Amino acid sequence: MKIEEKWVYPASDDAVYAMIVDPAFQEAKCVATKAVEHSVEIEPDGGGHTVVTHRTMSTASFPSQFKSMIGDSLKITETQAWGAPDADGVREAQLSVVIAGVPIALTGTITATPSGTRGKDTVMDVAGDLKARIPLIGGRIEQAAAPAIVSAVRSEAETGKEYLAR
Repeated sequence: MKIEEKWVYPASDDAVYAMIVDPAFQEAKCVATKAVEHSVEIEPDGGGHTVVTHRTMSTASFPSQFKSMIGDSLKITETQAWGAPDADGVREAQLSVVIAGVPIALTGTITATPSGTRGKDTVMDVAGDLKARIPLIGGRIEQAAAPAIVSAVRSEAETGKEYLAR
């Protein structure tokens, strides 16, 4: 199942990237998604960074038929492997979201593109494939999980706007 979201941060690409690699922003992102527990790791990687967040999420609001299969919580690992900017200032990250013990994952990209007059804005694009590798019911699980993934992406966008407004 395709997941695509796009938003604009009212800040330069340099300011947006500094936010992305700031542990305080990554912590705020985890809190905003209502993680029960979380941790953040950020490491330089060539001309970019690898950002890894680990979150434990409650399944209290999940449909009962899925909750019985996965338990009271999910352990989610999100990895963003950001590269160096290209000649136009565009940065891309390889995105991976893995849920421990559940055969469902999201893989894709995040692209940060300078925009507006003199690059005063940054357009963020998330594009990924959500796959549940469970015969017969995989599609239903993808449909059930998609709103939570989209909600987390939108929460990150709002958290970023609040962070940049400070």
